[in-house]
Amino acid sequence: MLKNLVINNFATINQLNIDFSSGFSVLTGQTGSGKSIIIGALNLISGGRADFSKLNDKTKKIVIEAEFDVSNFNFSNFFHHHDIDNEKYLIIRREVLPNGKSRSFINDTPVRLEILKNFSLKIIDIHSQHENLLVNDEFFQLNFLDNLLGSKNPQFLDFLTEYQKKFSANQFLSQKIDQFRQNSKLQKEEFENFNFLLSELQNANLKIGEKKEISEKYNLLNNVFDIKKTLNKILTFLQNENGVISSLEKSSSLLNSISKFNEKLVNFSDRISSNLIDFKDLNEEINLFQDRLNVDQNKIEELEVRLNLINSLEEKHLVSSVEQLLKKQEELSKKVSFLDLSKTDITRLEKDFNENKEWLFNASNSISKLRRDFSKNIELKLIQDLEQLGINDAKIQFSFKDLDSFNYYGKDSLELLFSANKGHDLKPIQKVASGGELSRLMLCIKKHLYLTKKSSTIIFDEIDSGVSGKVAEKVGFFMKEISKKQQIIAITHLPQIASIANDHYKVFKNELGDEKIETKINLLDDKNRVLELARLLSGEEITDEAIANAEKMLNI
Repeated sequence: MLKNLVINNFATINQLNIDFSSGFSVLTGQTGSGKSIIIGALNLISGGRADFSKLNDKTKKIVIEAEFDVSNFNFSNFFHHHDIDNEKYLIIRREVLPNGKSRSFINDTPVRLEILKNFSLKIIDIHSQHENLLVNDEFFQLNFLDNLLGSKNPQFLDFLTEYQKKFSANQFLSQKIDQFRQNSKLQKEEFENFNFLLSELQNANLKIGEKKEISEKYNLLNNVFDIKKTLNKILTFLQNENGVISSLEKSSSLLNSISKFNEKLVNFSDRISSNLIDFKDLNEEINLFQDRLNVDQNKIEELEVRLNLINSLEEKHLVSSVEQLLKKQEELSKKVSFLDLSKTDITRLEKDFNENKEWLFNASNSISKLRRDFSKNIELKLIQDLEQLGINDAKIQFSFKDLDSFNYYGKDSLELLFSANKGHDLKPIQKVASGGELSRLMLCIKKHLYLTKKSSTIIFDEIDSGVSGKVAEKVGFFMKEISKKQQIIAITHLPQIASIANDHYKVFKNELGDEKIETKINLLDDKNRVLELARLLSGEEITDEAIANAEKMLNI
């Protein structure tokens, strides 16, 4: 579970340090108070895209650090593989530097962003409001069924994985056969031409960015005399008796002698001193740079030859950069591979393809039957869950149709049919379900996914959209039931849900003057929790009636 979250220099947050407990926690606050910023911080430590514009102070880096208790998880293989300390408490840190670059750490060990992203999926799930639309997606529905079926029957997942590997292999075989047939028509001269051009590029041993680097070195060495001549003039301006440094030293001395008379004079003196230091440093650096400048005719010729080679290759291939030349090299390599007829056995390829196709056809039939049989069970479970959430007459059906040919997922085309009202026919869910019905159905689906693929922490970002009153209360109790096995942190605007949580945090803004604001968060005690619930009930003008209702909701 998430134990602690530290946010520094992120959007309107200067510094936050939040402790969390197990069970069910909610975050509430006014629109614009910064709730979405906290979700943004959690997205960052989950491997989300770093946004330079989110810097609060552009001279400092963003630091997001989250501590998790992972004692119930076994990550020993992952930690060993990536040389990370295996601790009971796991610390993920993400830093975004002022130059826009970011760094990721797990237990203080630097990791690539891709590794952080994949690992975070195992311990934190952030469900935002727009994710409800996933329930309309056919492949999401298939993956949902497959995950649940796999949790009941692990052999099914092994079988499905084998099918998908063979399907991908057969797709590659099909492409190879088609390409072979096309390339077999090409003349031998074409193959030799491609091979010559490829060899020429390979022998050039091009590297990304080298043209710019060579050009800069060449321009420097080829203009050494002019550069040294100009630098000498500059050093004269800096160093001679009436030069910049001497003048600044005299000015500094004069200001020091009168600075005691006025604060403004002290400021002038400090600024002169600061500039004097800068000019002295600049003088030393120019001297050092100039001393190291030497004419190396052999190096100039070597750089010139290399530049001419790159330019001639760019001209030949009608491109304007080394990167494009390397892309051409990759394209030529593929063409040469396919054109090398001696290395390809079309008969063997076609035999392998047909044998795989027959296996895939039989396997897709078996996968489809298992799915269709199992879907009846999950339909009943979802209907029961929806009943708990106030949709008493819901009907759900996973409607299967056979595709003309099998794909990566098998032979099934799937459509989720839904009806929320008695006497109404089942129709595709995207055509009949309201926003509130979609969010509740997605909550039910997530409940079962969490049972099969356990996460340390689940974040619900306003999943209660489109519900209110008694239905909202039922959604709250539903989330609290899930929180008995998983830590739940929910952002909500509904008092019915907020009152059910174990812990209640309030997100708010502090006015700092100069039109600046700062986001803060507090864990509410009983008294302040009553006031926050009353605000959610009645708005900014809190009434006695709202306070009484809030106390009743909390059984105070």
